Amino acid sequence: MTATPAKPRGNLVPDFIAGLTTGVANIPDAMASSILAGVSPVQGLYAIMVGTPLGALSITAGSALAGYSVEQRPSAIATLALVTGVIMVLILDASAQDALDMTSSDVLKGLVKELRGQGMVVYTAEVHAPVIEFASRSGLLDSVGTENIFPTVDLAVAAFVERRGQTPQ
Repeated sequence: MTATPAKPRGNLVPDFIAGLTTGVANIPDAMASSILAGVSPVQGLYAIMVGTPLGALSITAGSALAGYSVEQRPSAIATLALVTGVIMVLILDASAQDALDMTSSDVLKGLVKELRGQGMVVYTAEVHAPVIEFASRSGLLDSVGTENIFPTVDLAVAAFVERRGQTPQ
């Protein structure tokens, strides 16, 4: 097995601009996501201050496979497919959430749409009645689907295993 191929540096300036633009555009999302996670919005800003530049430096704006030879590409594609297929389900444990606002509802709708678009299953568990009521009014419940809300995390896991026809390990 060979080391990761060297990346061409001709795209450094466009990659930097793309990373900076993405970082600025993600500020509201980082703040809203950190609030949803129950931490300070400042921590969300720190996360994108570190994550965006590292991501911009680790993957160029061109193809992620551009540095691989024709012979290496099937192996690289298989590795990417394996890594992206590892996480198949997200179960949101809402037991600590007693209320939602429009910002968090919109962020969750976008998250559910994006993750499902990538083939992931999204369930929620232990959702309190006031949250379900607001989710219904805001359209979040339509995005999540009532069939994807479970009384406990254990029941959500069991439903995923059953629906996928898998045996828990």
